[in-house]
Amino acid sequence: GNHRILGRYAAAFSWKSAVELGAGDGELLRRLASRFPDRHLRGIDFAPQPSQLPKNVSWLREDILESDFSSTDVLVANLILHHFTNEQLKALAPRLRDCSAIFTVEPFRDRRAMFLSRGMGPFVNEVTRHDMKASIEAGFRPGELPELLGLNSETWRVEERTTFRGALVLAAWKR
Repeated sequence: GNHRILGRYAAAFSWKSAVELGAGDGELLRRLASRFPDRHLRGIDFAPQPSQLPKNVSWLREDILESDFSSTDVLVANLILHHFTNEQLKALAPRLRDCSAIFTVEPFRDRRAMFLSRGMGPFVNEVTRHDMKASIEAGFRPGELPELLGLNSETWRVEERTTFRGALVLAAWKR
């Protein structure tokens, strides 16, 4: 349901351009492009550009930590920020100043999420079991991500919530 969550936030905000960090296979960009065909979308990832992206989607194959996304209205990140160190996230903060909104879904680091992931054990392979545990351990608790990204209350209105399935949703808008 992460794509649906991020799409709802994007629909509630006025914007012309958006960038997805760690865009992977381009699926979220495809969904956003079909919902917002008049907006420019850009994906940034080490991965090669996926085939058959809509015309309003561009792709940058590069390191997120070295990318320039300062000219975009909305930054979207789905299950990517927990792969970075706290220092790397703090280094991204200055480049977020020009964004008007930031919408992310990341693993929620808590006991309940870990418990739920163990319940998935019989239904997933060994790699997925390992990755789920590692992602939850690298995830965030409320308040951590806004602090690391420099989303202070003077400049940003920040909302965070957790989902039943163990995600931490962050929505931040410029005041």
